[in-house]
Amino acid sequence: RQLRTPQEAGESPKASCSFTTDLQSAETATSSRTELKRHSSKLKRALSWGTGAKRCSARPTPASGNYNFPEDYAWLEATLEVLCRNEAVGLGCVDVPTGRGFAPLFFVIGGCPNVFCGMQAVMYSAPIEQAGQGEVDFWWVKPARVEAGGGPSVEANTLNRHAKGPHKNDPGRSKPFYKPLADLFASSRGYKDGLRFGLEFVEPRGGAGRGVQRAFMEEERDGGRNRMYLHLVWQEDWTANPFARSKYIKGKLVYQKNPQAQQFFARSYTIANSRLELADDEAPPFDSVLPGDDIKG
Repeated sequence: RQLRTPQEAGESPKASCSFTTDLQSAETATSSRTELKRHSSKLKRALSWGTGAKRCSARPTPASGNYNFPEDYAWLEATLEVLCRNEAVGLGCVDVPTGRGFAPLFFVIGGCPNVFCGMQAVMYSAPIEQAGQGEVDFWWVKPARVEAGGGPSVEANTLNRHAKGPHKNDPGRSKPFYKPLADLFASSRGYKDGLRFGLEFVEPRGGAGRGVQRAFMEEERDGGRNRMYLHLVWQEDWTANPFARSKYIKGKLVYQKNPQAQQFFARSYTIANSRLELADDEAPPFDSVLPGDDIKG
């Protein structure tokens, strides 16, 4: 099946962190030698990551313009397993400039408004020595190059925060875009529109070892309170026009209700003009840290 560009499909062109976007850009690039070299380099990097790019040709053009699927993040699966077992301290994440230890809270994956970024994710983390509400930082993590006979995995160096050098992955110009989400969990300010965000110290599954902070959302509903321990934010759709008066992001939140159980749920969310709305409907439970393709619906 031949892929169509969003313009050919009658859709507004949105960027996504995918091999497909690079391929389409290369096909429509000018014939100048500089442009061809630039796109050729991006294509080689995408192929070397081995993140599902080879399967893109069999996929239909999504209505949202986000060409990524959960399976493309298989390289992140082992890290997510550790996080959901409440053992993220063992990943040894460090802010290299300061030497401070951090533990991952959750990851943002899926589509990306930046057309020039490759396959990557945003990792939100909290300092290990932090006992309660306070600081939440974030940086980019990327897949490792796939060696012969090996499977997809995270580039271990990017689990650490680098301000410079070959593994530089601080948020840079993306910081204003992703910081509001960090601020939600950094300081619990009580319920707003029926939702509260915060951090909770959780024991590792099985009780052995050192516990860790987990990011949670708590919802007031039907006279009770439901707490959801977040590990993934899936971005599916967003405002394509940077000059639009009203901006939005849509996707799904993936979480555990019991941080000791290997059972996960998902609910749709919309962030419009800095206000988060959570859908009432919840997807049936599943037992894998990465959701299925229905997360895109």
